[in-house]
Amino acid sequence: MEYTSGKKESRHYYVRMVINPRKLIYPQSGYLGILPPDETSIELLEKAFYSVLRKSPFEREIDRYHLTRVDLCTNIRCDNKKVFRELVRLLRKTATPKKYERRFYQHKDRKKSNQYNKHYIRIACGSQELVIYDKTYQMDENDLVVDYESLPSGVLRIEVHYGRDKLRSIEKKHNTDSVLDLLWLLIQESKPRICKLVEQCYPDCEYRSYTACLDAIEHSRFPEQTQSNMRTLVT
Repeated sequence: MEYTSGKKESRHYYVRMVINPRKLIYPQSGYLGILPPDETSIELLEKAFYSVLRKSPFEREIDRYHLTRVDLCTNIRCDNKKVFRELVRLLRKTATPKKYERRFYQHKDRKKSNQYNKHYIRIACGSQELVIYDKTYQMDENDLVVDYESLPSGVLRIEVHYGRDKLRSIEKKHNTDSVLDLLWLLIQESKPRICKLVEQCYPDCEYRSYTACLDAIEHSRFPEQTQSNMRTLVT
């Protein structure tokens, strides 16, 4: 929005809106979940956005706005609770990839933060983030209600977060400044984009168990001090 005072003075003001697309399309929905991944969602979003802002002083056309964040997500379901917990533990202990930094859930109650971070992995590089967490734990903690009753023993949620800088680069690459076109593009490319980032951060390689690592160190020809340092690294 632009505000002009006199002939020479000009100021620009920005309004940031936090809008849940699903709630906008389905106001009666009690579940603030994902936007259904089909083209109909884009059409409904455009109409609902216009309808909500029609009598307001703000611009009604959604394409006159810029997206500041988009989350892509998928779920992995596991019916074996023991296997699922081991998967979460291994993901949490895997080294943070180069150029990324590990970020943690923050809460005024440190005990609650520590407990949550046992089920939550968040790594970021610039305005791009990969977030992996135990969805079943989050639902239990926050008393969330979903549209289906029965759940497997474990649901692992994988999310890719794009901030404004990343979104701008995608807009430039595809030569578009339309919010609706960008959303539809990301919906169609959601699967390969999520898979690509997971592969970058968790490459397909072999891992050794803790005892196997200690055994390999013990039978190596490295000096004792080097072996001691290696044992520290794998602990």
